[in-house]
Amino acid sequence: MLQNRPVGPVAANAPLAVRRAQVAVLSDWCLLTVGFFAALRRELARLPVDHLELKDPLWLLVTWSKADQTGAGRRVELR
Repeated sequence: MLQNRPVGPVAANAPLAVRRAQVAVLSDWCLLTVGFFAALRRELARLPVDHLELKDPLWLLVTWSKADQTGAGRRVELR
């Protein structure tokens, strides 16, 4: 799937389809990286973008998980 997508920087005058494909690749890589470093599995599918705190360090709010029976949520620091 990713092998057919463009890798590396895309020129500003590239066709719209190529730029959209690049954004999709970057989005996929970002989600996989966040999921890996936060040790998320099922939680990653329900993760809204606004639950990321883009500060130093990066924080992630996980509002749902299988282990969280009360629904309290938790904040995860990504280093």
